[in-house]
Amino acid sequence: NPIVCVSNLDQVRSLSSDKLVIAYEPLDAIGSGKPEDPRSVFNTINQIKQVKNVEVLYGGSVDSSNIKNYTSQENLSGVLVGGQSLDADSFIKLINNVI
Repeated sequence: NPIVCVSNLDQVRSLSSDKLVIAYEPLDAIGSGKPEDPRSVFNTINQIKQVKNVEVLYGGSVDSSNIKNYTSQENLSGVLVGGQSLDADSFIKLINNVI
């Protein structure tokens, strides 16, 4: 299934297929080192799931220090890791913080 990155609910509503995975990535959080507040992500994910019955990932400055804030959320299927995946040590640390 394709992963479709969106930054708002209007983009979710415009999708015609339910055979996909949605990665919610707020534009202000991508590559900024400033992830969106987990409570806000939780609310947005719930809204996305009301529009589409799909798996939802969060992407936007996910790192080893904040990953559990997102992966512990009930409706979130996982995270989409960007910059932290480019350095093996950082990526391993991130993975170890989930396990």
